[in-house]
Amino acid sequence: MAALLAASARPNRIFEAVKSVVAATAVLAGKTRRALDSTVLDDAVATQDTVTQLIAAIRRVRREVPPPRR
Repeated sequence: MAALLAASARPNRIFEAVKSVVAATAVLAGKTRRALDSTVLDDAVATQDTVTQLIAAIRRVRREVPPPRR
């Protein structure tokens, strides 16, 4: 994925997007260093995928299992 991004017309677009969010929120005021490491992004995607799968499984169970009788 990094190779595709580097070969694209705007290889810095992720940094630009993150920089604009950081500037708008001022969470890192005065800090300008950046690191090229996608671990955080990969972890976020994996977590989101897991959460999405859990939600889908819970919804399937709710559709298939009748509610308890009271």
